[in-house]
Amino acid sequence: MIQEEILPSKRVKKSKTGLIISIPLVVLIAVLLALIIFLSLFSLVRVDGPSMLPTLTHNQYVLLRNRAAVQNGDIFVFDGTIKNSAGQDVDGRIIKRAIGVGGDKIVFARASNLYVFAYIYIDGRFVLIDEDSYLTSDTRAPQSMGVFENGIVSKLLPIGTVLEYICASEVDSEYIALVPQGHILALGDNRLNSTDSRNAAVMFVCVSTVVGSVTSVLQQGSFNERFLVFIMGGACRRNR
Repeated sequence: MIQEEILPSKRVKKSKTGLIISIPLVVLIAVLLALIIFLSLFSLVRVDGPSMLPTLTHNQYVLLRNRAAVQNGDIFVFDGTIKNSAGQDVDGRIIKRAIGVGGDKIVFARASNLYVFAYIYIDGRFVLIDEDSYLTSDTRAPQSMGVFENGIVSKLLPIGTVLEYICASEVDSEYIALVPQGHILALGDNRLNSTDSRNAAVMFVCVSTVVGSVTSVLQQGSFNERFLVFIMGGACRRNR
């Protein structure tokens, strides 16, 4: 009788020990699985160059959602052709902002202060695109930049103003960007120093070349930046 009472007690003690050992193991496995899923969904990229000033600075890190659908206004990364320091075309990754997506009609209009403003055709009207949050007078392109050369003349209008006078008979087709389906019109925020859709080497960006869309801009020197660089730094890519 005594032996029968001791044996169950030993079994219970052994079961508790196994439970204590398994809890940290389960937590470790859960953390590893969460990390694998995170790394499959997101990428850490480092900006190289001044083409996205003032929004993004040289050597700043951004978090990228892999293969995310790109909408107007999104900053995104795509595979394309860039020039190296010797002026030679090389394949690489480029980071820009989407100004128009497939099916959009974009008009680039020259304002009275000689800077270029973009208008999008919506419901039969051209409406000014709000770019004041990421463009400044130092980064807007003057009338002589790329496809904007000899652009149509317009007066400086507030955000949301409708350009009712613009129609097909008044605007030469070369100043209207008709974005093909499956493509993106991409521009750098630093319009004065950016290789983008205004350049023949880039033109419209095919959505199949999109790597992902920026979801977070990391503050330089912050804990989040240091932590993500630590766990994702090995897979980090430089983007112009």
